[in-house]
Amino acid sequence: MKKLLFILSLSLFWANAAFAQWTVQTVPNTRMQGNEIHVSDPDGYLSDSTESVINTALCAICDQADVFVVTIYSIGDVEPKHFATVAAIPEDGDSNDQFS
Repeated sequence: MKKLLFILSLSLFWANAAFAQWTVQTVPNTRMQGNEIHVSDPDGYLSDSTESVINTALCAICDQADVFVVTIYSIGDVEPKHFATVAAIPEDGDSNDQFS
């Protein structure tokens, strides 16, 4: 029984460790692959077909809005609005064009 609990605990530890805590600077910038890529899904939540549907929809409106979809396991304790806006601006005040 102790061996089973140890294996279960170890499995839970590794499963939790497999999901990264992301920062604005570490989220993969898929825009480097082309301007038609609007989705970054480093933790693999979306299927390829779902990513394709999202990319197609966002390409259709890219003249009116610049939208980038990021699906990640965790941003830690950072508030989502801060992660998406304030955290994207370095302390020196220059805008972060990582996803431009």
